[in-house]
Amino acid sequence: MLNVPLFDNLKKVNPASLNKIVPIPGDMMKSKLGISLQDEDKLIDNTFVYISTAFSNSDKAVIDEVIYPPPKPLDEVYKFIDKHGNDEERIKKFIGGLPNTYTFSKAFCESLVDKEHGNMRTIIVRPSIVTPSVQDPPGWCDSWVAATATFSDVSRGLTRVLYGRPDVPCNTIPVDYVCNLTLVAAARQNPSKDVLVYNCCGDPDNIVTWKRGADMYLEESLKYDRVPGTLRPGKVVMSPHPLVVRYLRFTRQTVPALLADCWLRIQGKQPRHLKAVQRAALLTTLLQSFTSTRLDFRTTRSRHLMDTMSEEDKVLFPCDPKTIIWKNYMKDFYCGVQKYLLNNK
Repeated sequence: MLNVPLFDNLKKVNPASLNKIVPIPGDMMKSKLGISLQDEDKLIDNTFVYISTAFSNSDKAVIDEVIYPPPKPLDEVYKFIDKHGNDEERIKKFIGGLPNTYTFSKAFCESLVDKEHGNMRTIIVRPSIVTPSVQDPPGWCDSWVAATATFSDVSRGLTRVLYGRPDVPCNTIPVDYVCNLTLVAAARQNPSKDVLVYNCCGDPDNIVTWKRGADMYLEESLKYDRVPGTLRPGKVVMSPHPLVVRYLRFTRQTVPALLADCWLRIQGKQPRHLKAVQRAALLTTLLQSFTSTRLDFRTTRSRHLMDTMSEEDKVLFPCDPKTIIWKNYMKDFYCGVQKYLLNNK
């Protein structure tokens, strides 16, 4: 777990600090997760932090830093699983206004944590769309999710059309900001018996839309040589109308991919562009609830936490999204994806 570039600098500067990480062995199939009494005491003596997602209650227009009722009763969930299994159509109806089973499970887990935390001091951190780090090292990322995959697909000519409105915010938060806010919140602890919730999201006065974010990422990518064999990229067009999106996808994505594949066949090479474009289109379809819906995340508690940090801690544990300079960050965003995900050193 520690053999990733994220910890390279720490290993050089202060390797002994990694000894602070204490793994807790367990087994999800056993009672109390198979955690020993000794390890259980360790957990109870410390603040428990559960990492959820800011979209766990995205069926609501305004999402405050509170625990909401579970989307379904626990016994109803078990009955549904036993009866319907992986029936996608039934699952879609069952989870109601939530966009997918991931957000449904996070909403459900929040209510379980609230109900079962007992006397353990407990905090829930809800990050929005997590993106590459700002520093230590700049641009570090290790997974293709949401904005990271979408923006990369735009720069590689795979995505030229998004379902949604150009004015919808792309509520991203760098991964190191999430970690730092989590550490600061845990260090402050929770003085009450109630669960404290921190929405770890972008600042409404310093945020980019999906359209602007994609354009900025594309603009940064054009400063570098295009990877041989990739499609020519173009600026993203957005529309909230399904028929318009289908037409634009066909003319701006499918047709160019087909022509590029025909050229590959003429050269005796294996076609690959259409398959890549179809994969990218599937991703944008999965994200359409996020690219078309404006949500109001309230961050009063998180803002108070950041505002009351000492100047020294603000430097050591940067987590304030107000400080993000997007033009600079997009350079690190793009270079990080190239280096850590695409391995284009």
